[in-house]
Amino acid sequence: KNGYDVAMTFLITQAFPETETIRRTARDVVDRSEFQIRPTHNGQIVWDLVWQFLRPVFQFFSHLWDISPVLAWSVVIVLSILLIVIVVHIAYTFHQAFARRNRLEGNLQMGSRKVDPIVLERQSQDAAIRQDFITAVRLLFRATLLRIAQREKRELRPGTTNRECLRRYSQTAFAGPLQLFVDVIDAKWYGYEECQAQDYQACCRAHTAICAASEAILAHRA
Repeated sequence: KNGYDVAMTFLITQAFPETETIRRTARDVVDRSEFQIRPTHNGQIVWDLVWQFLRPVFQFFSHLWDISPVLAWSVVIVLSILLIVIVVHIAYTFHQAFARRNRLEGNLQMGSRKVDPIVLERQSQDAAIRQDFITAVRLLFRATLLRIAQREKRELRPGTTNRECLRRYSQTAFAGPLQLFVDVIDAKWYGYEECQAQDYQACCRAHTAICAASEAILAHRA
């Protein structure tokens, strides 16, 4: 019997490795990349954030309901109408802005064809009659630049910025009137301020001054 027990103990110790070896082997296996647990998107986190935002609203509505159900529903209806009005107003504002920009770009589109400044001046007057004064100012500014270019017997380069025009004519008699145009456009177009009739009238005087200065330069050269 003692021989049998010794033989069984020998077989068990030979068949099974030591405990530390098993643990080390298990760690090595678990540390392999194919056994790594990758994080997944947990939708519960999103719902928790939404609930943290909405819970005070529901609590307020619940307290208001305890006071008066009619008052609670009245508040909900008023807030819903207000939300709809705000969304509609935002959509209408964007629509108007894009429509105005597209209309103006269509008027100012030059492409490869020649544009007569007289046509732009007439379009500017039409825009002023419609009380679209910022469009009138920009059309008149384009006509002014075209007239200057014609006096200099050169082509007006498409894509020239307003600031580039100011730098080009900073040492000429055109500098002051052009600065007025650029200031109005920067404030009333890019700054989205309201362009008034007096702004357009001031630009008309600047346009007249530039045309007069251009004629005087031509007469002096002659």
